[in-house]
Amino acid sequence: MQLAKVNVDGSIVYPYSISEFRKEHANVSFPRVIPPEMFEEYGIYIVVETDPPEHDSWSQYVSGEPPIKTNEGVIQQWSVKDYSDEFLAQKARDERSYLLMQSDWLSLKAQEQGVDLDSSWVTYRQALRDITSQEGFPRTIVWPTAP
Repeated sequence: MQLAKVNVDGSIVYPYSISEFRKEHANVSFPRVIPPEMFEEYGIYIVVETDPPEHDSWSQYVSGEPPIKTNEGVIQQWSVKDYSDEFLAQKARDERSYLLMQSDWLSLKAQEQGVDLDSSWVTYRQALRDITSQEGFPRTIVWPTAP
């Protein structure tokens, strides 16, 4: 249970704890478990939790924002933010390295046996190396499918 304090001027203190509430009202005798109805008398509200919004998990992230006071109570807010291009480029390169590493053993095995690597794997591995030259990189990437 998350709490928020709505001040007289409308500003919101969040997060807000029961211990802060007790300190602010040190001269008041409250029951050990404070009933939620009592909170509102002091401008304290249980924050209504909401689901984070849909977003593109590759290029965006969801950030919790301070709640707002509405007729329904104090409502949790979210915002969707874009990752920077630099972050996405590094994320893509890391993913590419991981995918290349998963098929390295095939290349090594072919070398040890003195045979050529199957052309479908050669094409796949080259497509991974070429992702940085795709139009739309790093925000839009068409990942090749492993054979």
